[in-house]
Amino acid sequence: MRVGTILSVTDVANSDKLIALEVSFGDHKRTVLAGMKRERANPREIEGKQALFVVNLAPRKMAGMVSEGMLFDIGYLDGIIPVLAMPETHVPDGTRAGLCSPTLHREKRTVQVFWRVTGSGLSTCRRRTSPC
Repeated sequence: MRVGTILSVTDVANSDKLIALEVSFGDHKRTVLAGMKRERANPREIEGKQALFVVNLAPRKMAGMVSEGMLFDIGYLDGIIPVLAMPETHVPDGTRAGLCSPTLHREKRTVQVFWRVTGSGLSTCRRRTSPC
């Protein structure tokens, strides 16, 4: 996951759900399609905001456009109006997001718990590594 700044929001023709986000990741820009047209009275209100995006996905064609990532939001699976997952302060575009817990000590080994995005959501991935 990486932080990106949403530069523009446009409607996707022939779709009642999708909007197209032009997102800056610092050294490059991507188009990311998001199914949030019905979730906000004015989807353009997120222009200029930073948010988390999943960027290690293969491009996918939807409604005649290609999406080069996925917007990470909070709340949809719990049945509430989703909000953006965003940094508390401004960080450089392209900054990697790591969901690393404090170290866990087992049998005198340092264990880190990392999260990875799967098709069904987030899952944990434990690795023996140095601290984050």
